[in-house]
Amino acid sequence: MGLRVVEVFEGEVGHGAPLLARELARRGVGVVVVCPPASASAFEHTGAEVTPLTVGTGVGSLAALRRVLRADLVHAHGLRAAAAVSLARAGATPVVVSLAEAPPVAGAGALLSWAVTRTVIPSAAAVLAPTPELVAAATRLGAREARLLPPPLPDRPVLARRADEVREELALPPDTPIVLGAARLHPDTRLDVLVEAAARWRRRDPQPQVVLAGVGPAYRTLVAQAIVARSPVTFAGDRTDAASGRTVATADRTASAPPAGAAAGDGADGGQPDIGPVEERASLAELLAAATVAVVTDPRARPGIALAAAQAGVALVVPHGGSIAGLFPDGVVTVPAGDVDALDAAVRDLLDDPPVRADLVAAASGRVAGWPDAAAVAEELAGLYGRVSRTTPAEPSDTPG
Repeated sequence: MGLRVVEVFEGEVGHGAPLLARELARRGVGVVVVCPPASASAFEHTGAEVTPLTVGTGVGSLAALRRVLRADLVHAHGLRAAAAVSLARAGATPVVVSLAEAPPVAGAGALLSWAVTRTVIPSAAAVLAPTPELVAAATRLGAREARLLPPPLPDRPVLARRADEVREELALPPDTPIVLGAARLHPDTRLDVLVEAAARWRRRDPQPQVVLAGVGPAYRTLVAQAIVARSPVTFAGDRTDAASGRTVATADRTASAPPAGAAAGDGADGGQPDIGPVEERASLAELLAAATVAVVTDPRARPGIALAAAQAGVALVVPHGGSIAGLFPDGVVTVPAGDVDALDAAVRDLLDDPPVRADLVAAASGRVAGWPDAAAVAEELAGLYGRVSRTTPAEPSDTPG
């Protein structure tokens, strides 16, 4: 009988999770995914069994989680997921913990987070982290085994639209520079910083257009901010997998007024309007390929957008610290998180200096040239799972599930 693993996600799953679920299933691992309902569709056609559940430490959430933790091993993605698993699991089921960021050292939640970290990290059979800095942090926190495991390189997307067709869809002139931001529209992702900076670019010639791809509860607030500041911003909606006709909940809508059919109305997620059939819109990959510069404002952002930008040949600006800056020490421009002046200056410099953009792209492309794909990362994971659980995965299969 093959290995059965429960993968528990506390929030957004990131680009690599569905890829790894697919590859693990191909290797005979029985994958059970526990994730927020909004992320469940990301695991369609991967061969994984999906349980939509908002993971938390409340009585109801723990009871629901306990019912699905019958497995050879549990892999908790994030500290909150690890804390919930430690409270819900029965017996001595081994737990692997993935860290995406170091625990906070300041602020209201720092003490609680530190206490949780000092409990779950030493008790984990193994701790996985995407950067050497996080591996060292896990070791200092008492991890029995801390291993470097970078996120897998995304599959190369098939682009059905040219850059000029993307601009036509967005009602932009052919020479408009696009500054792309792709994130959940939430206060924590600090897209307000990018909207504020965009107001300063109104008088540039040609005027750049910020395109925000994502959905979330901060939509109305960001639209109002863009209108008041007269920021050239297009809220492009959820474009994560638009080209395939499948919606994946990670990435939101136009707001010079709001434009491109994106008037602020009543919607299911923060008031976003319906902007047409998904198959008629450019995918996130196509938006990225048409962009001049991409911007990440959330220091906690997962590195998928950086890997995709490197593949697409787009210069990237990210906050100091966090996984992206750690993974790309010489292939991105870093600015202090929340610093509008620094972000403004960094984007202006990149827009004005194509050779600098080219150097950044070359450095990032070189960085990902030997990056492991999903098959390689899954092979390493399957070996770790088998060793930790003392169970050997079944023979690989040709198709998921």
